[in-house]
Amino acid sequence: TLGLYEGAEELLTLLKEKGDTLYLWTAGPHELQTDKINKNNLERFFKKFFIVEDKKKEELEKMVENSCVDRSKVCVVGDDYTNANEIKLARDLGLFAVQFHVYDREADEKVLYPHNAKEFLAYLKSL
Repeated sequence: TLGLYEGAEELLTLLKEKGDTLYLWTAGPHELQTDKINKNNLERFFKKFFIVEDKKKEELEKMVENSCVDRSKVCVVGDDYTNANEIKLARDLGLFAVQFHVYDREADEKVLYPHNAKEFLAYLKSL
């Protein structure tokens, strides 16, 4: 089971303390994803979890609509550079999206795209 990326807990804490409402959209087998959520105690940060078999544009649209959130305040954060599909889906829907702290599983190393980290931090400061 994967733990949280370095800095993720601090970032989630900052967002929560700032008053942001957080939702988790994740793909994979329901039991495995639920296990990761529970082992990392993520319910303390997120209002709701959306676990899907495969991330699709229609599911993201439905999630945003059902959450009754202001679309201009939505930020989709991708964490797997080998699958940037979630970023493309979000941007296709006109949502802000960044590839942030990612892990290259093939190379077994952490990769950070500084330009995206700056974009993400600038977005947070604008809220």
